[in-house]
Formats: sequence, C-alpha cells, structure tokens
Amino acid sequence: MRDFLLRSNKFLTTVLSLVVSLVARLSYRSTALAILLFLIMMYPLMLSEYMSDLQLLAMMFQSIGLLALGAGILLIALLIAGLTWLGGKFKGSRWRRLRAP
Repeated sequence: MRDFLLRSNKFLTTVLSLVVSLVARLSYRSTALAILLFLIMMYPLMLSEYMSDLQLLAMMFQSIGLLALGAGILLIALLIAGLTWLGGKFKGSRWRRLRAP
C-alpha cells in the first residue's frame, strides 16, 4: 500500500508540474500562481518518506485537488483566448455592421 501511494504521489506531481508549466506560459500573472501550486505540492513530497499511510493518502487527495485547480485555470484561460480570437474574427463581418447604429 505504501509503495502504491508513493508512486501515485510522484506520478501526480509529475502531471501537476506539466500543468504548472502550461499555466506559467499563458501570462506573467499566472506564473506566480503556478509556482505557488508547485511549491505547495513539492514540500510534502520531500517529506513523504517520514509520513504514515494516512498522511500519504491525504497528500494524494491534495494533489488531485491541486491538479483539478490547475486544469480549471488552464481551461478558463483557453476559453478566454478562444473567445477573444472569435471576437477578432467577426470584427469586420456583415453581422457586426448590421448591429452598428
């Protein structure tokens, strides 16, 4: 059980670091949030050798929650970028000219 928890926490940390790098590339503001998420995740992993099984299980749920938070931030940023691109695409279209006063 302990080996499984250690391996799953290391895997989740690797996936979280990939999400953090994607979030950090979006803008300078999200870089600070990405670094904070990564530090929150890495500190318990360094102490994982001294934790009990229950603490490792709690850390796994914490990493899943942080991964969901990072993925949510990434999805919101992609949605905003897509809507901005779509708004620029219809800037000079007939639909826009019909609505203008």
